[in-house]
Amino acid sequence: MRTDSALSRLKDGELCIVTTSHGEHEARWSVSGWCFFILHRGTPTICPPEDIEEWRPASMDMTRRL
Repeated sequence: MRTDSALSRLKDGELCIVTTSHGEHEARWSVSGWCFFILHRGTPTICPPEDIEEWRPASMDMTRRL
């Protein structure tokens, strides 16, 4: 496990909000792949790290309502 970043605190499969130049996307974190997967048209797609402007756990998203 990589312990040198905030990503190491995410749980496997944790839902996050990833911001890219194309907008915000819901993504799942993969510990084994050390990457975010965005569900695009029903297919999980790896989000290249260089495309990510920022990310946050979805639990921190104040605009999300139950």
